[in-house]
Amino acid sequence: MTEWKYLNSVAFKTRYVVAASFLTGCKRIVEIGSYKTPIYDFMDDTFREFVIYEIKDGVPFEKCPGIKDYGLVILGLDLESVDESEVWKLVENSRVAVLETAVEYFNGRTQLERVLLNTSKKVVFRCVFDFEGNDYGDLTGSAVLLVKRLMVVLE
Repeated sequence: MTEWKYLNSVAFKTRYVVAASFLTGCKRIVEIGSYKTPIYDFMDDTFREFVIYEIKDGVPFEKCPGIKDYGLVILGLDLESVDESEVWKLVENSRVAVLETAVEYFNGRTQLERVLLNTSKKVVFRCVFDFEGNDYGDLTGSAVLLVKRLMVVLE
């Protein structure tokens, strides 16, 4: 099984620190695809409700009926097996959405572009991270290292 071992590196974990800084006012956090680094590991001890959905075997995440006043986090945007219109609804209904993908990854980049085209939310933060040259640890059996990352925050 291919793993994304580099996501556990200090360099890549900084994405979560930045993302968490935009979620401080949210009582609920909906995260899609946390892998081994869920956002709650990077947030303070203030009480929050966390809902984490993993995308596995082509089965889409459950809808979030009734959840209000939430922050949405999708780091490593790659939702091929999901109805994109459901993601657009989650973004549109969120208080704040933090989305991130690899610049070099065509599917993630174009999914992000479609989200931006299908929301009334405004981009309040846009940043490209370049993690080239950092220590990622042992990458034996790891997926291809994608070091340029684009993060967008919508409100």
